[in-house]
Amino acid sequence: MKRIITALIIGAIWLFILFAGSFALFWSVITLVSGVALYEYFTMVTAVDGKKHIGIGIVLGLFPLAASLSNRQDLVTVALIAAMLFLFILIITRYPALNDPFSVVSKFGFGILYIGFFSSYIILLMGQPLGAHWLVMLTAITIASDSSAYYTGSFLGKTKLCPATSPNKTIEGFIGGLVGGIAAAVLVSKLFFPWISLVNIVLTAVLLSGIGVIGDLTESTIKRAMKFKDSGTILPGHGGILDRVDSLLLTAPVFYYMIYFNLLTLPQ
Repeated sequence: MKRIITALIIGAIWLFILFAGSFALFWSVITLVSGVALYEYFTMVTAVDGKKHIGIGIVLGLFPLAASLSNRQDLVTVALIAAMLFLFILIITRYPALNDPFSVVSKFGFGILYIGFFSSYIILLMGQPLGAHWLVMLTAITIASDSSAYYTGSFLGKTKLCPATSPNKTIEGFIGGLVGGIAAAVLVSKLFFPWISLVNIVLTAVLLSGIGVIGDLTESTIKRAMKFKDSGTILPGHGGILDRVDSLLLTAPVFYYMIYFNLLTLPQ
């Protein structure tokens, strides 16, 4: 019940910021959420010599998100390069004081890319024509796929999908997730995008559902390596922010470029 209530509250807030009509509000909320996710990530992965630099890591991770306020993908990329440059300068200047400099630069660099850069694409999607509607489709596919995979795997799951990384995920659950993602995509397309062919919608749902699983397994790999069950405790019944957005971090950039290159409207 706690998990369901939390999900309903998050869903209501998400729809509000999507359709409130304020790009600045949307940017502010996503940037704040990403900042929390960055904190959760750095808290998990940093050793003793890296913890004193968590604040700097969060600031650098927010560079691409700050640039996304311009709604220009090129500036977001420039901000990523700038963040990495500052990170390299930090490692060079702090090298004598670090026990494992390469570990620090690797973990911090991955966090800046994985959370800071990839989450900026959620904001870039919002800046597209019909951005709120595209984000409804993206989140509907992601949530439906995740939920369908969970319940299908719970009742029918027998064959492990990736036991070394996530022992609870099954192939049966993965298939159920694909079906759920397709159903959600078809429903949203009927409401907002009736001109997109059914074939393209189904293919999009399959692609994004599969990538969402990769995103989920990526975070599971990090947590297992760092011996964490959840990234945090901020969301009752769900864990941390990063636990909830791990799939979106990979699906958002892919979906953005599908829209950018008009791949959803290709002829059958």
